[in-house]
Amino acid sequence: MPPISNILNADNKDEMVSIKKAKTTAEAITRLYGIQSSSDHESSSNSTTSSQFKMIEGVLNSINLKAYTMFPNTKDECYSISTDVQLPRIMMACEERGINVVPCVSSENNNNIDNTTKTEVNNDYIQYLISTNKINTTPLLTDKYTEITENQLELLNEDWNFGFHLRAVSAQLLAGCLLVEKNEVLLVNCIELYSRSKHQDIHSERFDSASSNSSAPIGDELYETIKISNIDRDNSHNKLIIGSKIFSGLVTSSLRLDSENQKPELGPSTYFFHPTSTTKLFVSSSSIKRANALLAKKSTQINNFDKFAQLRQLRSNFTIPTTYCFSRCSSRFTDNVHMRPYTIFTAFCAEEGDEFSDVKLGSSIMRFMATVMFNQERTFSCKQFALIAPPLEKKTYVYLQYKKILELGSVNDTITIFGNLALENILFGIAEKITPPLKELNNKASKKILQRMK
Repeated sequence: MPPISNILNADNKDEMVSIKKAKTTAEAITRLYGIQSSSDHESSSNSTTSSQFKMIEGVLNSINLKAYTMFPNTKDECYSISTDVQLPRIMMACEERGINVVPCVSSENNNNIDNTTKTEVNNDYIQYLISTNKINTTPLLTDKYTEITENQLELLNEDWNFGFHLRAVSAQLLAGCLLVEKNEVLLVNCIELYSRSKHQDIHSERFDSASSNSSAPIGDELYETIKISNIDRDNSHNKLIIGSKIFSGLVTSSLRLDSENQKPELGPSTYFFHPTSTTKLFVSSSSIKRANALLAKKSTQINNFDKFAQLRQLRSNFTIPTTYCFSRCSSRFTDNVHMRPYTIFTAFCAEEGDEFSDVKLGSSIMRFMATVMFNQERTFSCKQFALIAPPLEKKTYVYLQYKKILELGSVNDTITIFGNLALENILFGIAEKITPPLKELNNKASKKILQRMK
């Protein structure tokens, strides 16, 4: 077999082979093996050349080898062959040296590419996966993805003290983004943001002596002001977090696009993606457009059609206003009541279950409290609260807690919500009770996502 050009270790540009850009595997084979292209042959030899193409391409495919073209900063173009497993490593190594790598596609795949497909990613390797049908592009819709820019990074690190709308803008920008780590391509379908400042967010990330367990960037990451990591915290393992200097963004719904066997992950843990300090982030054009609209309006609300879905999945501090900030956003692909991950505020909308089950009654109570906070009211009346009661008395845990809340207003029919410790203790118990069943609801949402992908 003729020697293969190895640009990774080549310091002398004379060692590089100058060739025409190889768009297909056949073109790369032509130059790699010294086979003249059909345009250089008489018609009588065309069939022979074609047979040689097919034979060599068949051999490469049988041992899982792929051809690719490399474009250094010089005008030269080089070619080589690698395995699918090694190709991501080679592409990353080349990128560090300022060398662009374009994987080749077979003539069959090249002819089958649908020119009407509008999904675009400004990354050669992902575009190669799309063109060879190695990732599922259905969830990407007809969107375009670009690697996050310096301006966007600055936006994600702007001080929220001088713009409460920046919380909603940042959540919208990251919703539907792609995370890429070597051959792993993850679609972020839902993300919820937590401020790093406790006075802005009672649920801010707690810091401890273990700095490695923090989502805050320290400057040695690919983007310096953004850290993409998995951390274990608050009784949850493998929390996938996109962290800036201003916030930590918890991924609560995601989908691996490069594997047919892995199901969507909904909830606080993400096990199927393994980020490093060099993980790349690509934002969608639709999210950029919506984020710009929110920025222009200085809107603290992400959308108008479902306020409760913009609240995070929480278990405490329900008498504190910052618990009810709009910080949760879903991708276009999953932004509906049936495919978003469920929370204590949205479980009431689940198709399954009795309307007055513990889960739905508890969710209804949480929605009531959120509405009081949305209206910036400090108190609510027991008569208002009693309207959510089931028609018949029950002896379930949540119903008994509902009765306890009514008892708090037995004197003057009014209950103060701000800082009410007795009310907080009751709401905490309800949240603890109805949170575990959310896992089953999320499993059903996961199945709906899979159905839509077909």
